[in-house]
Amino acid sequence: MEKTIQELIRKMEEQYNITVLLCCESGSREWGFDNPDSDYDIRGFFYHNDKSMYMTALDSPDYLGQIDYMSKDRIIDFSLWDIKKMFKLLAKSNPSVLEWALSTIVYYEKATEMEMLRKVILKYTCRVPLVYHYLNMSRNNYNRFIKNQMRVKIKKYAYIIRAQVSALWLIQNSQVGQLMKNVPDLINKVKLPEKTRKLFEKVVELKKQQKSELGIINSISDLDQVLSDLQGDLFSQIEKKRNQIIKDYEIDKKTQNKIKFFNKTFFNLIN
Repeated sequence: MEKTIQELIRKMEEQYNITVLLCCESGSREWGFDNPDSDYDIRGFFYHNDKSMYMTALDSPDYLGQIDYMSKDRIIDFSLWDIKKMFKLLAKSNPSVLEWALSTIVYYEKATEMEMLRKVILKYTCRVPLVYHYLNMSRNNYNRFIKNQMRVKIKKYAYIIRAQVSALWLIQNSQVGQLMKNVPDLINKVKLPEKTRKLFEKVVELKKQQKSELGIINSISDLDQVLSDLQGDLFSQIEKKRNQIIKDYEIDKKTQNKIKFFNKTFFNLIN
């Protein structure tokens, strides 16, 4: 499969006249609960070889900020962002930017450029928006797919667990660059009641054992209650740490010359 992915990258570079900086995994394979039916969620960054694309404030009709591709069998799902888009989202601490930069499954990268880019991403990503991103992801998925449901997709349980343990890790640790992507590892690293930990581990194993991504099971009442309780507890923990969290956020907002620094990095990459 990696040879197929490499070939697709080369074709994209030729077709769109771009240079791909990074192609990595950003799905169940990266999170540690893939099954035989799991697809390849490939994400990353690129820049246009035609530098005129970046020389004006207004985007030209030929400018592409994002390139998407889905294989006919739907096994390979590509979504690549132009670095101009990436920097705009980095300024808002977009979680996808950090997750892709920290991916442990890399299919392709330009090492020197990505070393530079990762340093910038880690320096300018604030954990506060990340925590709320994961909490909102957890709450929305719970209310939509779990609450009051008799039958649920096992992967929805797994996604909610991933969001909650990621939020918990960020509440307990200030270094966003050390955020782990593997959910089983996160479950073992964060502070959780033993009952909760065992339930989470059980769900991850169930997800991995499913022969299909569409695996549906009866709802697990104990787990539903744990997820609901933990969601409330996570928001309570944020309230208790409000002063420190606000301080972190204010420091991030006051970072001097952020845009100037982004521009310098941007032009160092494309030249």
